[in-house]
Amino acid sequence: MKRIENQIKHIDMKRIIIVFASLLLLASCGKKGEGTKPTSSPATPTDTTAVKPFEQPHIDGDPQSDDYVIARVNAIYENIFKENYPEVGEEGEELIPSDDVLSPDEKFCTKGWNDLLTKVYEFDSSNSPDEQGLLDFDYWAWALDDAELGKLSISDVNLLKRDMDRSVVEFVLNKKSEKTHVRLELKFERGEWFIDNLIDLDNDFNMRKEMEAYLKG
Repeated sequence: MKRIENQIKHIDMKRIIIVFASLLLLASCGKKGEGTKPTSSPATPTDTTAVKPFEQPHIDGDPQSDDYVIARVNAIYENIFKENYPEVGEEGEELIPSDDVLSPDEKFCTKGWNDLLTKVYEFDSSNSPDEQGLLDFDYWAWALDDAELGKLSISDVNLLKRDMDRSVVEFVLNKKSEKTHVRLELKFERGEWFIDNLIDLDNDFNMRKEMEAYLKG
């Protein structure tokens, strides 16, 4: 559950940074025309709360090829398991990544997905601030508790569909407690493939549809 709380903190931190930047911009605009002499060099940023830029994993080949999409999915989950689930042992010890690690959503999902996710968190904050609402589980590992996980891996990655801007991939997520059959819907944007939806095929749970229905009430 702490992993989910960290994800919420990242959303809140981004809001704080945006508000802070807007206030600075308004302040600088108000000083224009006051006759102040410009400094000889630009000011050095002092805000250290911003999350570090994330460099996407490098993959050789043509992004518009089947092999590339499969390699991209493998690279995404290899990074997620390494950075966001650091060495979750066979005993299920709960090792939480540091707060400066971006969530999988921020690193590997589309802008539309992250906008929808933010709306869900904002809805929960306004309507049920003492509860976690719809997102009370970890949909990257499809689990309620880290003790269920053990050493995570994916296998049997299969590309079902690909065109210029949409792809569909299925794979098996291997955990200590069970295996989960997962479908990803990916979208090509910003020159790369990003995840636009996650579906638990075993339980017919479509994350995007569930979030959209949840916001409609």
